[in-house]
Amino acid sequence: MNHPLADSRTAMLARLEEELLARLPYSSLEAGKRLNEALQYELGSGGKRIRPLLTLVSAELFAVPEEIALRLGCAIEYLHL
Repeated sequence: MNHPLADSRTAMLARLEEELLARLPYSSLEAGKRLNEALQYELGSGGKRIRPLLTLVSAELFAVPEEIALRLGCAIEYLHL
């Protein structure tokens, strides 16, 4: 039997992964190509994404809009990485 929060966690994680990729701060400069590759590599390294998931769960508890919670969760994960 699955834990009651397992499905919710899976959905949150999928949404978070989409946002992390969509909000990745790429450089548009030619000289930034290696930096962009490093950002993609680090983001693709996986992990449990505990920090941003805790952010999303906390935001739910305090009725913070999902868009704001996702932005904050992405910022926290980028800082962590």
